Amino acid sequence: MTAANGPYALPHTLEGELTRVHAFWNGLKRHEAEMPFWDDVKISALPELAARLMMIEATDKPVRFRVAYGLVGADIRERYGHDLSGIFSTRSTSPLRCNFCSHNAAPRSRPGRRLITATM
Repeated sequence: MTAANGPYALPHTLEGELTRVHAFWNGLKRHEAEMPFWDDVKISALPELAARLMMIEATDKPVRFRVAYGLVGADIRERYGHDLSGIFSTRSTSPLRCNFCSHNAAPRSRPGRRLITATM
């Protein structure tokens, strides 16, 4: 895989499950689009991983990260005790603050009960 340029570039290699998510993401792109249209992304299309996936929306002016509405897996909701949809990582009370505030955020997963938390 070739990494993209820019502050949110993916690493050259991804873990096995993230490779599947990345391939799914790329398969949703229409024509020459750099990313899929928001309404094409349905994490339920990856049933084995859906409970552990979430989508983060990134904006550059201002630089902010927000959990996408309706795109938070059940395991993640259970772990945090509520649906994180709409929460900005910059809120001081956000449980995502430590994970998604970096301009160089890279896909990653957590050991144990793995929650795939990737920004793409």
